Amino acid sequence: MATPQTIEHRIPGLNEPGEIVVDRWGIPHIRARTRHDVFFLQGLNAARDRLWQMDLWRKRGLGLLAADFGPGFLAQDRAARLFLYRGDMEAEWNAYGNPETRAIVEAFVEGINAWIALTEHQPDLLPPEFAAMGTKPRAGAQCALGSVARAGRGEGGYANRYDPPLTSARTHGEGAGRAKPR
Repeated sequence: MATPQTIEHRIPGLNEPGEIVVDRWGIPHIRARTRHDVFFLQGLNAARDRLWQMDLWRKRGLGLLAADFGPGFLAQDRAARLFLYRGDMEAEWNAYGNPETRAIVEAFVEGINAWIALTEHQPDLLPPEFAAMGTKPRAGAQCALGSVARAGRGEGGYANRYDPPLTSARTHGEGAGRAKPR
């Protein structure tokens, strides 16, 4: 079993101190004082564990693969762009039936973007796939998540493949990551 470790980061966007404790089985447990911070930390944790996968799905869903991986992906990018949701995002948010959906998604995406910003200052936090492929993650927007989710109802979209509560830990053994507001 690995020795427990504490890693502390100052994260802009967090309202109050919170923490992500990774237990000895690699399961992250999120503790926060506000609803916003719970979903913010969930997005941060998902990005910490799955940033390569999430960024690849974002690029795939938005038709941006050729920019990083070459012209062999132009046809796929073109097809992906044809399926992007271009409707009224306000109506889309309302269609989810929960008035808090937008705030939840916004907090989650803010957490993802906060992790990406942290990797810009600490590149060693990036998954090794980025260095191997010579790419970098890009911050996303809430409306992009909605567009990718709608377009991705088939294979590879957030809607059917990404379940935030079931992310797996990249670190092994017990450890805690503490986040403080900046």
